[in-house]
Amino acid sequence: CLAISIGFSFWIGLRVCSTSAVDSWYQQLARSNAGMFQGLDDAASEEAYWPLDGCPPAKSVQCTDAAWRRTAAVYIVGIKERALLNTTMKHVLRRLVDDGFAVHVYLSLIFDASAAGSWLKVRKMSREDPNIEGLSRRGLQRYVHALVHPIGACLLCAEIPERPEEIEHIPANPGQLREFPPNSTSTGKRLLNVWLRRERMWNATLARERAFGKRYELAMWVRDDAYWVGDMPRPSALLTGRDAARTMWTMRCGEWGGVNDRGGGFFLA
Repeated sequence: CLAISIGFSFWIGLRVCSTSAVDSWYQQLARSNAGMFQGLDDAASEEAYWPLDGCPPAKSVQCTDAAWRRTAAVYIVGIKERALLNTTMKHVLRRLVDDGFAVHVYLSLIFDASAAGSWLKVRKMSREDPNIEGLSRRGLQRYVHALVHPIGACLLCAEIPERPEEIEHIPANPGQLREFPPNSTSTGKRLLNVWLRRERMWNATLARERAFGKRYELAMWVRDDAYWVGDMPRPSALLTGRDAARTMWTMRCGEWGGVNDRGGGFFLA
């Protein structure tokens, strides 16, 4: 019943036959955090932690980072409907914190999945994580904070746009994205929107560096639907390699003529 591709992450899609396996997984996920995040919706509090659209000013979010600690930025960009965040917190963020890094999280999730669209019909049959199903935009922000903070990481940006931004005047495809040209295909436009939001998260990182006079040592992007089955490699060990300052790490598979982004890529900032 399930099509599962496993690496550092896996994607789950419904094929044919009974939905019992999907329902079982869905119920287990619902029980995993049962009762932990009650009262996260708008009615719980009028306090606004972060803007819903865009990142807050660099100095408006204070993190309790010791000045001597190395700092890593983690970017999660995608869609609320397919977001699977729990294992990323456990096997990525906690791994970084345990390895001595101050971890700053930059997140952007499109709230309205119907507006985001999908080029895979099977994705329309997916089930949303029950921990976030039904949450408002503000409630989703608070849920993410409730995941990030106990680990010892710091949430720097948590934008939840209602819909993808409209991108106008897209030039003719210069050679990149040959399979899905953004100027002529809806899939290409959605992909360009992902990179637009990644660029915004990156610019927020640069603004933080300028504001506090400290550079990030590591940066990583993680897919919204990544499901980690174990801890990532020890990050500090990666930095001891030759030419580490000019190296990016990712999975050596599924490259499709480019770089595999399914698990995430490390690079020095």
